[in-house]
Amino acid sequence: TYSENENGATATITVTRVGGSFGTVGVNYSSADDSAMAGTDYTAVSSSLSFADGVLSQSFIVDIIDDANYEGDESLQLSLSNPTGGAGLGSPALATLIISENDPVPASGSLQFSDLTYSENENGATATITVTRVGGSFGTVGVNYSSADDSAMAGTDYTAVNSSLSFADGVLSQSFIVDIIDDANYEGDESLQLSLSNPTGGAGLGSPALATLIISENDPVPASGSLQFSDLTYSENENGATATITVTRVGGSFGTVGVNYSSADDSAMAGSDYTAVSGSLSFADGVVSQSFNVAILDDSTYEGDEMLSLVLRNPSGGAGLTMPAAASLVIIENDVSSGGSGGGGSSGSLDLITLMFLIGLYRRNLRIKKYGLGYKFR
Repeated sequence: TYSENENGATATITVTRVGGSFGTVGVNYSSADDSAMAGTDYTAVSSSLSFADGVLSQSFIVDIIDDANYEGDESLQLSLSNPTGGAGLGSPALATLIISENDPVPASGSLQFSDLTYSENENGATATITVTRVGGSFGTVGVNYSSADDSAMAGTDYTAVNSSLSFADGVLSQSFIVDIIDDANYEGDESLQLSLSNPTGGAGLGSPALATLIISENDPVPASGSLQFSDLTYSENENGATATITVTRVGGSFGTVGVNYSSADDSAMAGSDYTAVSGSLSFADGVVSQSFNVAILDDSTYEGDEMLSLVLRNPSGGAGLTMPAAASLVIIENDVSSGGSGGGGSSGSLDLITLMFLIGLYRRNLRIKKYGLGYKFR
């Protein structure tokens, strides 16, 4: 084996004569390509050497061609043939010339996702994810890739991936596929995470090495529903402390929705008969009922049944209002009426006990008159 640097200009190859030196002898020599190519890496040779009587050594030259391309160490084959003058071929009659690379090793590059975010429709079957090689393309390199759940779940929204990509020398792009699972349930757009790891072959990790795949929803958005009072009229005793007012969600329950509520005087007056209310209710996704309270103020004055109004306004989150969006709360009187005439304040009728007592006295008077008991009821 012989060796010479790529920028060494020439390589000197020596042929020796062993086991005798009598007379003039000769031998042919030639070159043949291996990884080094004649015309681009070296100049081919094909000639002969002559050894005079007593001469033990002769040489020939191989011209080396220096280029600016990194190719690594390269080699060519040298061979001896057709000895003359009574000489034979010894061993080795075949040799290798190694041309040692003098150019710097090119960059193998870095591997990264072609985009920070990819997207595919839920019914798109597969999403193609491209990984690119930047900053160099020398040699064969590789990288691992994998998926991880975010709002999308492996097995129900997509099929998990965990494998590797290989880039041959000079290759700048490779891809892998993520299978999308289509279902009939509305879940909105969902996402999963993709990552690159463990580059090989001298490559590095570029940026982004993390990416997001968005699965775009293809199912129709479910109804958010409409909000209404559960009844047109509510009632509570004056001494009942609070009245619970229920608002229901009908015709759908998707998403978070809300509504404002407030009270207004009718025959009942805020501050004396009840405490005014004004606020909002929030319905989480799937929730179909919420309530608020109205505090009742109990007094000792007879006023009869009284009423206040309740109103729903400003639905939010995609919800609507439906009837009844206005309702009444009746406060039932718990005090006794103090009716009668003049200033006496006495009842205008007799109670049962008094009536029975008077009837008894009347019957006793009749018996005295009939049987002459000597007593007359006056």
